[in-house]
Amino acid sequence: MEDLEELILWQNNIKNEEMKILLGNLKNCHNLKTLDLSDNYLKDDDIPLLIEVLKVNKNIKNLRIGDCNVSEEGSNELINFIENSDLKLEVFTFNYNEVENIHDFVEKLKNKGLKLLEIKGIVDIDQFDEIKEIIPECDILFESMIEDEEEEEEDQNEV
Repeated sequence: MEDLEELILWQNNIKNEEMKILLGNLKNCHNLKTLDLSDNYLKDDDIPLLIEVLKVNKNIKNLRIGDCNVSEEGSNELINFIENSDLKLEVFTFNYNEVENIHDFVEKLKNKGLKLLEIKGIVDIDQFDEIKEIIPECDILFESMIEDEEEEEEDQNEV
């Protein structure tokens, strides 16, 4: 397992104890370049375990943890680690998690070498230009929260 370079566990319904076991075992991997845990469950007490995995995998380039129910507290802990680490992420997916201040969140990523940042369900279209100015060399994928609310309203009106 220590030679593992890519682990994609998207939509596997991993939660609670299973996530702790997985992250505990991933600390033995030192060559991960891609880690995709999207659409699983990362609780606040899983974030320090994820950080330990990232500490031993300094060459990770692709980190995808979108739609993992990460709270604002967990988001802050993770982004503060990433900002102060030697990680040089090329792709970071954090769709549909909770972020207290998207401007501060993206500001902490600006020197990480990002080529793609996915923040769907977090940023509003009114904030996009400001966010893009922070890391102009990075492609940013997002969905406007306003459009989502309008679509929900239209769906309710059709019923």
